[in-house]
Amino acid sequence: MRKFLHVFWIVFFICFQANAQELGIDSKGETVFNYYALKNYRVDIDSDEPLSLAFSWPRWRVRYFYTNDSRDTVTTMYKLRGVSTRISLLNSGETPVLTQVLKTPGLQLKLGYQSAIDTIYKLDRTGGTITLGFGVIGSFDNFNFYNSKTEKVSKEYPWTLGFEANYNYFYKEQQSNSKWHFRRIVSLRFAYKRTWNDDDLMQFQDIGPAIATPNIVAANEFKGRYGTLKNNVNQVRFTVSYPVFLWKLNAIPYLVMQSNITKNTKLRPGVMFNVMDEAVVYNNFNFPSMIGVGVDGIGDKFNVFIKGSFSLGKLSKNEPAVKSTAKDKKADY
Repeated sequence: MRKFLHVFWIVFFICFQANAQELGIDSKGETVFNYYALKNYRVDIDSDEPLSLAFSWPRWRVRYFYTNDSRDTVTTMYKLRGVSTRISLLNSGETPVLTQVLKTPGLQLKLGYQSAIDTIYKLDRTGGTITLGFGVIGSFDNFNFYNSKTEKVSKEYPWTLGFEANYNYFYKEQQSNSKWHFRRIVSLRFAYKRTWNDDDLMQFQDIGPAIATPNIVAANEFKGRYGTLKNNVNQVRFTVSYPVFLWKLNAIPYLVMQSNITKNTKLRPGVMFNVMDEAVVYNNFNFPSMIGVGVDGIGDKFNVFIKGSFSLGKLSKNEPAVKSTAKDKKADY
């Protein structure tokens, strides 16, 4: 299984464009803000999804324009639309060591539609613009499981099925060549999943060589998950975030609302801070590589986490043909 996955990821890197960039996540590894750079290689790395890659095909460009007083058409922007596919390696057992993750890898597939900004010429003329997308989710997790009722250890592969939608609104920007360019966005995300009770399970370790005191137990190796596994959890999740960019700095305050339908709804506020390797500029909406740290929590319990998103450049300089046109204020997606 491990040899197959190694070969798969190498072939995937060579053949396709990685384009889905998760700029912000929460402490659960779930997305709070993402943007699809449909022409670039991208690699996303975090603890719950150690490696994520995506590609878009087919895709097409859409031209937006207005007619001036001289009856000439002036282009305001180009957008890309396409069918997107995202494949992620999952850290199903919440294993903190990468070598252990490769022993029990999970896999996630997302398939859907996405739109993205390709080139901006006059965002001050349009009064802002949006990107959006939607799709289906399928995944299987993979971990060692200690059943607290039967007291037996087994391998488990619980499935998750669902759908998600995302919406980003980019505020009107004044054209500027300043390196201190400012950008702000409102991002909304919704997801429904038929999944398993991940949050209810604890971690367990083999005792083996261990040290025990009245306060702690120190064991040698992380093993898997502990508790009672349920495969019929209906989970609804809604996220609102307000990403702001200035020069090479980015802050993403967010609020997550999550409900398992049969349980009380949980609200979890948080914020993530990123440092980018390039400053944001007026007419470029392909966000650069970045690394960041975030914090969120409920009550007096807070979680600190890190996230990296890296751009490896363009796969091809060829642009998709313009297959349709749209005037400003019409069909802006």
